[in-house]
Amino acid sequence: MPDKYYTNSIWSRLNPLRKRYEAVILIHGGGARTMAHWGALQCLVKQGVEPIGFVTRSGGGMPALANVLKLSDYEVREHFRQFHLDEVLSKLKLPVIDQIKYMAFFTKRFGDSELSSLRIPVYMSAIRRSDYRYVYLYENFRLSDALAATSAIPGLIGPMKVGTDAYYDGDMVGGTDVDFAKQKWPGVPVISICLTKEPTAINFMENGIVRAFNAINGGVKLDYSLDLKPDYTIYIDHVNGSLVSPDHIDEHARLGYETVKAEWTAILQSISSVKA
Repeated sequence: MPDKYYTNSIWSRLNPLRKRYEAVILIHGGGARTMAHWGALQCLVKQGVEPIGFVTRSGGGMPALANVLKLSDYEVREHFRQFHLDEVLSKLKLPVIDQIKYMAFFTKRFGDSELSSLRIPVYMSAIRRSDYRYVYLYENFRLSDALAATSAIPGLIGPMKVGTDAYYDGDMVGGTDVDFAKQKWPGVPVISICLTKEPTAINFMENGIVRAFNAINGGVKLDYSLDLKPDYTIYIDHVNGSLVSPDHIDEHARLGYETVKAEWTAILQSISSVKA
């Protein structure tokens, strides 16, 4: 049964007197741990935040799509529970994850419609292999293609070939996507949701895979500043478990929800101060 903890009543959703707050939501990656993002997003919506656009990285595309497609909390949790690493592993070759099976998972769970046809825009970041440019996937990408491309960690999953090009995980680039969001939706508050990374994870990303990736290709080309700060950043602490383990999804969702609930006064103050 769905967890009523995350469920809005019909009256709460349709109440004409309910205050609503438009915002653009940025969601970083985290693999199976992005269920924490989903919990945070659920609480934001319950408080009256109405996303008018999403800019996501890596696994962060999943909670964004779940919101836009109006999937229930129960459906989203079941989607995450269905992902088992042993079902998508390759047989002693690179990439480690079988791309065809990986793509099939996204197609089955989120459908295969065009990304640009969604009722709320969702832009997914990725690194394009042909010129190593940091791009936002939108036009001419199916949902499954975009999800697979934006989360294609080198060696583990990527590069992921889509159409005539191939892509790497967008979350390999540091910083935020505020510049892009502010240009797309001027005057609209930007809320970023991300996991608080452990020091070991930060060290691995900055001094391991990302640094090696940049050394090989000469750096990633950027058309936007990634140094701008969101109007509010939600950091979700104590998110345990591996990137590929669905074992802690209920715990993660609750952590995300409770984090937003505890910070809602500060969040509201920050987004209310943004003027068009």
